[in-house]
Amino acid sequence: MDFLPPAAAAAAGVVGDACTLHQPTRLAAICAFFACWTLLLLSARSIARRFWVSFELTDAAVRRGKSRDTFPLVVAIGVCSAAHACVVALPSLHLAVQYLLYAHPRDTVYMWETHDEQMCAFFRSTQLMAVPFTGYLLFLNLGLVMRWESDWDNYVHHIGFLVLTLISTHYPIFPELGMFALAMELSTIPLSFMLVLREPKGYEWALEQVLGPIFGITFMLTRVVLFGVALFRHFSLYLSDPDVFSRGVGSDIPAGVMATVQTCYVAMWCLQLYWAWAVIIKYLITGKQYGEEATVGEPAVAATTGKGTAASGKKNA
Repeated sequence: MDFLPPAAAAAAGVVGDACTLHQPTRLAAICAFFACWTLLLLSARSIARRFWVSFELTDAAVRRGKSRDTFPLVVAIGVCSAAHACVVALPSLHLAVQYLLYAHPRDTVYMWETHDEQMCAFFRSTQLMAVPFTGYLLFLNLGLVMRWESDWDNYVHHIGFLVLTLISTHYPIFPELGMFALAMELSTIPLSFMLVLREPKGYEWALEQVLGPIFGITFMLTRVVLFGVALFRHFSLYLSDPDVFSRGVGSDIPAGVMATVQTCYVAMWCLQLYWAWAVIIKYLITGKQYGEEATVGEPAVAATTGKGTAASGKKNA
């Protein structure tokens, strides 16, 4: 569907094109971010290989197939993961809360049909935040091709979110869900450090006393609770205002597109619930880490997480 030109939008009382970013510019920026994440990986790996040389791998790291030769890649992936999460997580969380506080769910179905300048500003910010995230998803899928990670859940996460973002570049729909999804990257910040520091010996205290609790809290808050609230708000429209999905702009969007995007978001949340059990709750109950037996004193390091981290063997967001 073509966006309304500014003059027509003004005449119709709808903000229209003013709510959207210039498409070619956005695509160019996505490619630029993909190149930035790739260059950052190469630079960080080179620096780690040169300067982080005095360490001994833990027994668990050896069991996971890590070696002194692969450790610089683990460090580089952690750097990229943390850098990306710092760029998108807090701004996205702020915007998600703004949607929650000031927008009715029916106003967050389509990003170009609004009479409200504040909502228009929200929509522009939403598309802006999606740019570095889309570039990072391309980077993550490059990691799948390069076999940096091979777990089925990482394939589901990376490919699923890439499908979502690519569809959203053509059909800007469900901005509130998109921002709550990006806000989940907040838990990726402590996770990135955990996935690096769990490999060498001597950092158990940081993992157990600092990073582990921070990761657990941010994971449950952003990935399970807040994203669950966003899904509830969205799907409650089928009870309160079901016609919102088919009238106006919605009549020009194929029903299959909306159903695909909605299904992907639900699947992504189910994956977060699975990870919450496999990584956090199961450890609290049994003391065993994800995918392996926990040895005495071994920290509860999450081996995987959603939306946004490239792999270090077991991992990811």
